Amino acid sequence: MTPRITRIVEFPGSHATDTGSSLKEVAAFGLTHVHPFGRRGDMFGAAFNYSEPSAGKHHESVFESFYRPRLTQSMDLGPDIEVSIHPTYAARPYSTTLLGARTRIIF
Repeated sequence: MTPRITRIVEFPGSHATDTGSSLKEVAAFGLTHVHPFGRRGDMFGAAFNYSEPSAGKHHESVFESFYRPRLTQSMDLGPDIEVSIHPTYAARPYSTTLLGARTRIIF
């Protein structure tokens, strides 16, 4: 079976003036793949977001990726990584990487 991307989330974007909004420009892209490796209930996802502030010092970008394996019929638990690039209101540009875990419990 050939793996395939099962869902593309969206290509949202917007542009605004320098007044009335904290963001002047936003663009995002994300995708998910359900049943990767042939495992029913699992999901892989990745997303990228770019924003240009109206009054901030510089742009901000965020990349996030996760894998959500199903452990039981009612519980999913998996790793998550998020990379924040040049936070808008930081005194100087830098990047931060956060490692985490996602869980979903179905009652």
